[in-house]
Amino acid sequence: MKLTILAALSALSFSLLPMPANATVPPHLPAAQSSFDSGSLHADVYGTPGKRALILIPGLDCGPWVWGNEVRRFGPSYTIYALTLPGFDGRPNVAPPLFQTVSSDFGRSANASNNEACRYRA
Repeated sequence: MKLTILAALSALSFSLLPMPANATVPPHLPAAQSSFDSGSLHADVYGTPGKRALILIPGLDCGPWVWGNEVRRFGPSYTIYALTLPGFDGRPNVAPPLFQTVSSDFGRSANASNNEACRYRA
């Protein structure tokens, strides 16, 4: 019994030791040149106006702030649109069907800007 208690206390003491954090804080985004809403989507615009469009769509657990490195790296060569999906990063949610609504809003936005877009996800 004493050995079990000693083992439990030993394990507990190791669990109380500070552990190094694995997460890193993404770099801060520069100030957006402009912002606009397209239906349910919000877009912040960065980079070089008049260049090919690069559309950055964050994963479903974050907002456009994850793109700090990419905005700095690709800004000189692209006009960058960092999107915020509805229901994320403080944006209001939309009623179902979410995918169809967001897809339609994205299509309208892309057609309106008449840009060839390059897209990748976090």
